[in-house]
Amino acid sequence: MTTLGKVHTELGPIELCHEAGVFTTVGEYVGVDGATRETVVVQSHESALEWWRYCEQHGVVFGEMPEE
Repeated sequence: MTTLGKVHTELGPIELCHEAGVFTTVGEYVGVDGATRETVVVQSHESALEWWRYCEQHGVVFGEMPEE
């Protein structure tokens, strides 16, 4: 899995990742029970591009955004 970008949001740090044509955002959150959990959300190419641009403006990117 390749990390395309990282950004800190109000919900915590988010990483935009890519593997075998699939884009995901990966982050951690603290549940109401106090336990920390990882969340992985599959993103469309269009949504991943929005995340990449957000990382570029407010965080860090690691190279160019892949085509679909």
